[in-house]
Amino acid sequence: MHRSFLRTALTVATLIATAAPALAQTLECTRTRLSSNGFGSNSTAESFFPTHTAFRIDGDTVLGAPYGPGSVLRSEDRVTMTFPLLLSNGKTIPMRIRYNSANGRYAAQLLMPSGYIQNPGAGGRCRPRG
Repeated sequence: MHRSFLRTALTVATLIATAAPALAQTLECTRTRLSSNGFGSNSTAESFFPTHTAFRIDGDTVLGAPYGPGSVLRSEDRVTMTFPLLLSNGKTIPMRIRYNSANGRYAAQLLMPSGYIQNPGAGGRCRPRG
């Protein structure tokens, strides 16, 4: 009985050790499309949607430069990351980035409140790293 328990414990430990890293993921993304609609200038739009961005996803949280910490929702081959962005006027608006692992594409959009010009955002390709 002792051997059976030890074997089961080792199997469970192995499953836990191999499952945990599967939740952690780094995405390196390159923007290929940008809309400056609603921004004062193209450089302002680029400050919200930089050319290169890396996201470190760990379970249901994500850290993305320049956005800071955010939340993650997964469904099949899609990952939706949401970051609360603090604007210079003290208001917070969400930045939503959707990544499709099936085709490697992402789309990013500021979710502006009603009454503001809606921006189509940016998009591009991501590749998993590590």
